[in-house]
Amino acid sequence: MNTYFICYDISDDKLRHQLVLLLQQKGCIRVQKSVFLAHAFKQKELKLLKIAVKKLIDNVLEQGESILCLAVAPQRLKEVLWEGEAESLNRSLNNDDTHLLI
Repeated sequence: MNTYFICYDISDDKLRHQLVLLLQQKGCIRVQKSVFLAHAFKQKELKLLKIAVKKLIDNVLEQGESILCLAVAPQRLKEVLWEGEAESLNRSLNNDDTHLLI
C-alpha cells in the first residue's frame, strides 16, 4: 500500500467540483484546496480511482490544466515536511504511527 498526494489545476468550477466529490467518494482526504491525500491505498483502489478520474476528465481538460498523483511509500511518510494547520493530514498520517517533521 502506498499513500498518494493528488493535486490538480482546473479552472472550470463545475469540473473542479465534480472532481472534488469523486475524490471524496473514493476515500481521499482534502488537505488543501487543490490537494488530496489517498492514504494507504491498495493498487486496486488506485486503479479504480484512475479509471473514474479519466472518465470524468476525458476530453474536457483545457490546455494548461492537469491532475497529478504522487506516490509516497509508507516508510517515506515520516519525511513529509508540513507547515501550517491541516488536521485531516496530521490525523491521516499519524494513524499508522507516522510522524511529520515540522
